[in-house]
Amino acid sequence: MLGIQRAPAASQHLLRALNDPEEIVRWSVASALGKLADSSTVPQLLEAFTGTDPSVRVFVAAALGGIGDARAIEPLASALDSADEELRLQIAAALARLGDRRALDPLIAAAAESDFRVRCSAVIALGKLGSRAAGQSLRRALQDVNKEVRWRAAEALGRLPSPESVELLISACSDEDGYLRSAAAEALGMHEDPSAISPLMALLEDESKYVRRAAVVALGKLGCHRATPSMLPLLFDHSRGVRWRTAAALGRLGDPRAAGALRKALEDPDAPVADHAREALRKIEG
Repeated sequence: MLGIQRAPAASQHLLRALNDPEEIVRWSVASALGKLADSSTVPQLLEAFTGTDPSVRVFVAAALGGIGDARAIEPLASALDSADEELRLQIAAALARLGDRRALDPLIAAAAESDFRVRCSAVIALGKLGSRAAGQSLRRALQDVNKEVRWRAAEALGRLPSPESVELLISACSDEDGYLRSAAAEALGMHEDPSAISPLMALLEDESKYVRRAAVVALGKLGCHRATPSMLPLLFDHSRGVRWRTAAALGRLGDPRAAGALRKALEDPDAPVADHAREALRKIEG
């Protein structure tokens, strides 16, 4: 209850409980303080954040992100090298929620750190911020030696609307790493840029099922009727995930040329495929 009573008195009660001997109480208190969003609690939260209790630090990081006080930026950014993956991800999310250039500069610096875990967390947060000022950092991250950093950079570029982002993602569609191709295809679906259509259509024949399904979803989002004939064979792909995503994408497109193939897909032995085909036909035929 204290976590939803937005009053200074509630904050003071909760702050005293931050030192409770029971771990579950400390978790609950940190979470409640974040919901209160009372900036007067920031000094005590920062003190708890620099403590040695890793599980509580995760909740404190989330609370600091929710409060949105600039005093939290430096302590949070300095902990991006933590060995605790959950804490790193929560810090990145908290910095993203803080927004604007207060969080941007430390994240750009962190994206160039030697530890790939720090780079990865920073890239995720830069994507959430969606600032064009992060473009150069994300360009470098797309060429990172670590695969996960590259995937995360592609995802982040999907949230960064600019011709440069589209150009980088199109280039990544021909990378030897299938997971990066998949991430790039998915990210291109977030951009309303017609130059992405041809590269995405080429990925419909990719050897990786993850790439094929990302490409078909992206083309559906882009509303590309030109891609309909190339998408139809994927209704009968050996991967169930590709088949049902194709049916869903064709329904989103609403192209009558897909009706015949969708009727055949109604006989698919996998229920999700048949269900999506039925729904697509409903959208097309009314």
